[in-house]
Amino acid sequence: MLNGIFVFLWQIPMEQLLISNIMSAEVLTAPADSLLKDALTKMSETSMSCVVAVKDGHPIGIFSESDAVRLLTHSLSDGSTRNVYLGEVMTKKLVTIEENSLINDAFNLKRQYKIRHIPVVNSEGLLVGIITQTDLLMAHSQIVENQRCFMAKAVADQTKELQEMNAQLQLSSARDAMLDIGNRIAMERDLSQTHATALRYDRPYSVALIDVDFFKSYSERYGHTEAGNALQRITINISKAIRQPDQLYRFGGNRLLLLMPETEIEGAQIITSRIVEDVEDLDIPHEDTDFNVLTVSAGIADNFSGGICSAEWRDVVERAEKGLNVAIRNGRNQIAVHEASFAEEVSANLKRSEDFGDYPQH
Repeated sequence: MLNGIFVFLWQIPMEQLLISNIMSAEVLTAPADSLLKDALTKMSETSMSCVVAVKDGHPIGIFSESDAVRLLTHSLSDGSTRNVYLGEVMTKKLVTIEENSLINDAFNLKRQYKIRHIPVVNSEGLLVGIITQTDLLMAHSQIVENQRCFMAKAVADQTKELQEMNAQLQLSSARDAMLDIGNRIAMERDLSQTHATALRYDRPYSVALIDVDFFKSYSERYGHTEAGNALQRITINISKAIRQPDQLYRFGGNRLLLLMPETEIEGAQIITSRIVEDVEDLDIPHEDTDFNVLTVSAGIADNFSGGICSAEWRDVVERAEKGLNVAIRNGRNQIAVHEASFAEEVSANLKRSEDFGDYPQH
């Protein structure tokens, strides 16, 4: 009887659950003047634990299994065999409950009167169902179980939400809020992963360190707000110009770093040269320079020095920074590639040998 309604009971707090939600609408009824043996036969045939005596649809008494046991005991003691009518032996002090009452009311009635069956009536007092002790216990047990499942799901959902929020926080903590590109945290993480892959599989990658030329004087002349807007425009322009695998980061201040995986130095030069030209074509006025517009300079380096993969990604960035210094000294608005010196090549080779345990034996 209850299985069909348990699917939604967990959604209803115990104190708000109505009798009509759990009552059985199948009630065995009989007139008070019917023979008891007929009522007992019906109880046996239907496996009902009680029969409600009714008159014009109104419950007037109830005969339950406990009444049957009491009657049988009495009959055996006095040897009576006469016909007995339902109205003679039924419980006449009937306790009923309205269908719109709360389930807690039924529990209170059960405890107060110590009864196992409570007929359910509508607002007009007509019999519409019955609540048994079994119904109450099953409903209570199922509600508790379903609420436990509901709480477990709520905790799981909340845990998932917290995990998603944490992932979002981690993502946002690795983004530069102003430029909406990766910050130093993201840059170091991605460079470390890219360099580790390059070392393992002997693959190339390049970086370009990009500096906005005369940006301090631009900020002093046009104001911090315009300077921020200009830096955003340049960043957006570069982001649109690079390839899908490439990643752009804010290196610090007005400097950006471009990571180009699977890219040798020649390809990095082509990409970065195009970036320098595109920024100049933005025509962002800057009257304090010979170019009369904002420009960028860039230093480029790859992970191979003297044909050997650099021991650390920091070595690659350091060489790109040296290349940037060359571009600045040569007049800005251009790119420069830092060629590793013999001493730098030897140092890189020795460092790599130490890291991989193949230092020459003497």
